[in-house]
Amino acid sequence: KLDENVLTPEAQLARFYHEFGDEANAQIWFNNAVKVAPNDVRTRLVTAQWYLETNQLDKATEEATAATKLDPKSLEAKLFCGVVALFKKDYKSAETYFEQAHLQSPGNFAASNNLALALIEQDDENKRRRALEYATANARQNPRSTEALSTYGWVQYKLGNIDEADRVLQAATKTGALSPDTAYYLAVVAAQKGRKDQAVQLLGAAMKATQPFSQRQEAEVLLKQLTQ
Repeated sequence: KLDENVLTPEAQLARFYHEFGDEANAQIWFNNAVKVAPNDVRTRLVTAQWYLETNQLDKATEEATAATKLDPKSLEAKLFCGVVALFKKDYKSAETYFEQAHLQSPGNFAASNNLALALIEQDDENKRRRALEYATANARQNPRSTEALSTYGWVQYKLGNIDEADRVLQAATKTGALSPDTAYYLAVVAAQKGRKDQAVQLLGAAMKATQPFSQRQEAEVLLKQLTQ
């Protein structure tokens, strides 16, 4: 009660149940948390995060959208809405949210990095050009960031620059632990370059990841194709 930034007991309980793998009770307590504090942005966002992690994307959208309505200035809410839209392959909506976040906070890496990912998946050549601009700037400003290099490499791949994509993504493996998305990007390029064994190994590692993984379905399809 003294600190309004602390999550409600209901939300804390829900997160604890989730951490212990008891999703049934996590669902009960996240529901309770929203009932007790329907106007609390943080409660809405942690609930949205749980829905995302349990692949309930429509529910995640509902909670994240509610958070943006409660606080239209919340950068965290805008970013999260964009992330959920990426998972749903709704790239235009993702672009809108990340564009808003980028305008609000031009130096925010997550906003510009994810904006590049949303733009490159669309057919509009102007958007794809902007994706390259954002990804290039981030890679230059963050030369040792696995995430920045990963996005830059994926943008290059989507633009048809396979050799450059391969070079950059290989460099990304030396800057830190690979996220499942980065492993998928590298596997796609490796498969195109004829390195089937490497691609299979990368995809296998990505599929074992427990964190949310926007390219999981695509990774499953590619892994089946390479191992048949």
